[in-house]
Amino acid sequence: MSRSPLIVRTVPALRRAVNHLRSRKATVALVPTMGALYDGHVSLVRLAKRRADKVVVSIFVPCRNAGAGHLNPGRSLRILVAARLGNTRLIDNIGV
Repeated sequence: MSRSPLIVRTVPALRRAVNHLRSRKATVALVPTMGALYDGHVSLVRLAKRRADKVVVSIFVPCRNAGAGHLNPGRSLRILVAARLGNTRLIDNIGV
């Protein structure tokens, strides 16, 4: 049964999660990303799943990638929220 991905938003929380996995002797792969996920990221996540027990996907969406945020902060926030939801659903569907 698939569980929802663990979402951490701080470096200390990520360190705790990875340390917990390592204490259980799990191998951990990292797939760093920037922006909305696409097919290339999905391929990397699938490869990581084959090579490690657990996969960490870092998703960083800088504000400047969310459109003209300095002109319309509300629009920028909506784009960021949509990207986060879409990325989380995609990772969940892959089974990470």
